[in-house]
Amino acid sequence: WVPMSALTENIRGLWSLYSINENSITERKVVDLIHIEDRRAFVRGNFANGETIVADGVHRLVPGLAIVPQNPISISQD
Repeated sequence: WVPMSALTENIRGLWSLYSINENSITERKVVDLIHIEDRRAFVRGNFANGETIVADGVHRLVPGLAIVPQNPISISQD
């Protein structure tokens, strides 16, 4: 589950979100929307368990941008 604010439109009607790698660099990850509920979405994608994502403000990001996470959210594969 991820917050809806973490999602951004990608090309060809796809959706993506930004993860933050071990060097604090943003990476765009394409996701499949499986289910939407309230203000969160269940997504499927190529993620490692515990990977950190950007929860909001994604409209200000580009891939390869160095950032300092304030309140990290990790992907949980429950």
